[in-house]
Amino acid sequence: MSGWRQWARGLCLGLLLIWMFPFCAAAAEAPKTPGEQRVFDQAGLFEDQEKKELEELIARERENIGMDLAVVTAFRQEGSSAREYADDFYDGMGLGEGREDSGALYLIYMDGPGEIHGDYYISNFGEMTRLLTDERIRQLGEKAVSRLSVQDYAGSARLVLEEIERYAEAGIVSGQHNYDEETGRVSPHRGIRWYEALAAVGVAGAAAAGACLAVARDYRMEQTDRRRRNASMAYQAQAQIRADGTPDRLVNQFVTRQRIVAPSGRSGPGGPSSGRSTTHRSSSGRSHGGGGGRF
Repeated sequence: MSGWRQWARGLCLGLLLIWMFPFCAAAAEAPKTPGEQRVFDQAGLFEDQEKKELEELIARERENIGMDLAVVTAFRQEGSSAREYADDFYDGMGLGEGREDSGALYLIYMDGPGEIHGDYYISNFGEMTRLLTDERIRQLGEKAVSRLSVQDYAGSARLVLEEIERYAEAGIVSGQHNYDEETGRVSPHRGIRWYEALAAVGVAGAAAAGACLAVARDYRMEQTDRRRRNASMAYQAQAQIRADGTPDRLVNQFVTRQRIVAPSGRSGPGGPSSGRSTTHRSSSGRSHGGGGGRF
């Protein structure tokens, strides 16, 4: 009986810790101070008022989505592509929110001073990589170029930021998976929705309460098992039940096989997919997602 008590106590404590874990995790992932600079206009493309408005927009969105956002403008650096510059800037500046340093950076990478052409790039990291699939980044790029092509640089940044917030509100797409372009490794998204998490917490809490009640009952009713056995034997005696020890014998068995057909329209790891997020390694060795193009 003492072994049962120790096991029940351990189960009760373990389930209680599981029940408390989501609350501790939420506290650990509190967002950073919203007053930090997030607009880095190194190419001088924005007016002062535009920078102020973008900073305010970013501060509001960071608080709403719980992930980091930044806008960077720069002139092309020799030997550094837009992707490399964006990833290195994100890593070097210590951007990101939460345990996974989640966030996105929008880079306007001008060919040079006085030029009207260049590259744009959207670098993402952590949970933002799950959110911004290749297809969503393509759509972001179309909106960005619509403003970059008419030299409305602040307008392009605003569009990108607003669309990212809209995607965050919509959530991660069904069937999302990360695809490492270097190794070919596929990592499917296995997150749960808020109501599933709430249900899990409720079940854990109920199980913890049940285990605790069982321990308490065990202390109060030491003779429960003995009474149950006595009652069972008395019932068998009155009913004249007799076990003759005859073993069960298998007479026949049947196996049914059915072919499972793969769903049509689903692409492999290397093919186009609305749920795929292609990832790569930055110079620091961290796994980033992202995409960009010319304007």
